[in-house]
Order: sequence, then C-alpha cells, then structure tokens
Amino acid sequence: MAATISIAGRIIGQGSPTFLVAEIGINHNGDLDLARRMIDAAAEAGADSVKFQNYRTEDFIGDRTLTYRYGTAGMVVEETQYAMFKRCEMDAEFVAAVAGHCFKRGVIFHSTPTSAAGVDELVALGVLACH
Repeated sequence: MAATISIAGRIIGQGSPTFLVAEIGINHNGDLDLARRMIDAAAEAGADSVKFQNYRTEDFIGDRTLTYRYGTAGMVVEETQYAMFKRCEMDAEFVAAVAGHCFKRGVIFHSTPTSAAGVDELVALGVLACH
C-alpha cells in the first residue's frame, strides 16, 4: 500500500485528489500587499495551499559582496545577493500576516524555514506543514 500523509484534513497520496501547491517563495519581493494578492490569485486558481520561504539571510549568504544581474519590469538590476534576499525576508509579523490571509482565503499556508528559529515561528502559528 502506498504511503499517504494528511495536511489540514487533506489526504495526499495515491488515490487521492491532486494537492495543488502554489509556490510563492520570495516572489512577493518583501511586499505584504503583493503577497496577499498572490495568495488571492492562488486561491482563485484553485490551489490547495501556498508555500513561502521564511529564512534569515545570514543562514545561507556568507559573502555579502557577491552580486548578480537580472531583468525585471524591462530593466536590468544589479545588486548583491545579500541585499536581494534581505529585502525579501519575512519576519514573524509578515509570516503571521500571510498565514492569516491564507486562512481567510481557505488555502493552507506552509513555508520552508532555514533555521530552528524559523521552525519555531511556524510552530507558534500552528502551521501544519513545512519542508
């Protein structure tokens, strides 16, 4: 028999309906209003859950001078990796706000933490899944 798991009463595994996760990650760019709009779009598209990343930049960026260039809104932006990830970091208040918005929209919130402190934030909120 195939293994199954349950998240918020939803069975995930063979023979169960597809569980659709909308990966928001850091695409909210540190903007809470944008994060809420992305949750709304995911809910309206039929997603079962949305996934964010709650991290502390210092957990994985050692060299604060590394830069990269990327295109956005028709512009080329160059910035340090540290600055970009720091800008998109979600503090505990941001995490609570997006988790609450997910609850209001009827989608499951989950997140990928990078530290024990990040796990603790999620547990304190009653988040049902992290990975």
